[in-house]
Amino acid sequence: MQIALIERQTPNDGRYLYLVGWPVLKLTDRQLTVMAKVTNLVVGITCNAREQVQIAFSETKPLILGTGKINRIGHKPAELTDVDWLMELGYPSLPKIDQPMPAQLIMTCQQLTEIPARYIVVDCEFGSYYRTQQAGSDQLLQQVTVDGVNQSIFQISALGFADGHRTTTYLNRFLDNPHFSAAQTLIGLQKTGLSLAEYRREAAIIDVLRAVIEVVLQPGLPLVFWNQANDLKYLINLFTVHYDAFNAAEQAVLKQPLQVFDGSQYMSDVINRSNVGRQNNHYDLPLSGVAGLLNVINSTPHDALWDALTTHEVIRRLRDVRGKKVLRLTEPQPLITESSRQVAEPANAQPHQPVHRIDQQQVLELRAMGRTYRQIAVACNISVSTAWQIVKASQ
Repeated sequence: MQIALIERQTPNDGRYLYLVGWPVLKLTDRQLTVMAKVTNLVVGITCNAREQVQIAFSETKPLILGTGKINRIGHKPAELTDVDWLMELGYPSLPKIDQPMPAQLIMTCQQLTEIPARYIVVDCEFGSYYRTQQAGSDQLLQQVTVDGVNQSIFQISALGFADGHRTTTYLNRFLDNPHFSAAQTLIGLQKTGLSLAEYRREAAIIDVLRAVIEVVLQPGLPLVFWNQANDLKYLINLFTVHYDAFNAAEQAVLKQPLQVFDGSQYMSDVINRSNVGRQNNHYDLPLSGVAGLLNVINSTPHDALWDALTTHEVIRRLRDVRGKKVLRLTEPQPLITESSRQVAEPANAQPHQPVHRIDQQQVLELRAMGRTYRQIAVACNISVSTAWQIVKASQ
């Protein structure tokens, strides 16, 4: 049963609920209130190999919590609604959110921490939304927000893999969005080689989304992204905006939970595996940069099809790096060599003299023979006072 709820305790005695399908909620004795943007919903809660809880959001980076900061982990029974389940757990009623049903309530995500054996890599490229304004004889472009977003998917590609090898799963489609600029459409025409009429038929939004449902979602395989945040956000937005255009079978597919593997998060886990005390750091590194470090050359970056293939190759090489033994460094110490020893000694330093050992028995014998203390000192290479002290100590 998947985790559906986390109650978190903060240092200032604040209590927060993370409920799949809802924004972050603050908990008091009497009520639950929305503490974040209402469209930034919890889309999945998982536990990783370090027994940490990872909370994925629709619009922001995942949150990773240690078990010491968690008051409760909840697994929701399938037969209960969110409202009935929270009441059964003793929580106040959920707040009313006066807006259309958020997209993330259609598609929820389970975050995977290990590379699955079979998966479909998905990558998207985006175009901004513009409105044309007439200013005299000139036309000006002004960026606008439509259906809660100011950009959307321009190209979506998907490639299937099983045990490291390509499968027949393949998708590479462009979307003709009326809110894109003419320059964006020209890029699509150039990449596809189609006429404008052919392009608009091929890139019709509903037809492309139906293809995504059939090729990408319906098989039920885990989906792999380099960085899921934008790809999922804008994909889910499109499915929500056009939800009523799909038939019952397609809507049923959209309601199925997704299994998602995030390559960027996996890269951060690989980097953090030996960073004592910094296991939760997340590194926003570009796919092309990480690929270059791993000797993967993508000749056509920022093309969704090429980037999907690059993502597959990069996560495989990251797994190889993760499997290698970690080189744990020790504190460097000064190195002592013959040359450094000579440099350390002053040029005018006198050679070390051997330590002189006094033969006390010889001193006593010479004194018994009647020698003076001065004669004994000369014979034994000691001072007169030392000869006198040895003799006196023996009496």
